[in-house]
Amino acid sequence: MNMIKVSLAEASRVQMQEFARDVLGVTLTRNLGADAMRERIRQAGYEEIDVKEEQAEEKKGQEYQEDADTVRIHLQRSDGKGGDRPVPVAVNGSLMLIPRGKAVRVPRKFVEALQNAKTTHFEQDEHGEFHPRETLSYPFSFAPVAASSEE
Repeated sequence: MNMIKVSLAEASRVQMQEFARDVLGVTLTRNLGADAMRERIRQAGYEEIDVKEEQAEEKKGQEYQEDADTVRIHLQRSDGKGGDRPVPVAVNGSLMLIPRGKAVRVPRKFVEALQNAKTTHFEQDEHGEFHPRETLSYPFSFAPVAASSEE
């Protein structure tokens, strides 16, 4: 298997994740920003990383797709126990902890799961009948796109 050197500045998130796992023995999670990944690899003393030659172009294509399929959301804090804790969201075996109280970039599939996570409340009317009302289990809003220096 042929390896090529790629500048850390040009490496995709997927390439940096594989390098960190295979060479450094650490896991860089998907929700960690690309700049944060680069900084962690630089702290380990690398400005270039080795990637598999046959996967170099393929990985860049995947990176573009991943970035195109993300949105910024702001997950509100809630009252009660655990209201400041990150919310675990799982989709098809992939788990992501989404922090509350700040704008973060999240893949659309996790946002869709949040939109489908609903709680049913029952309210009693003046005649004693109960009526269901659905609300989001984890209320959130879409956040404006930040300048690239903020992410």
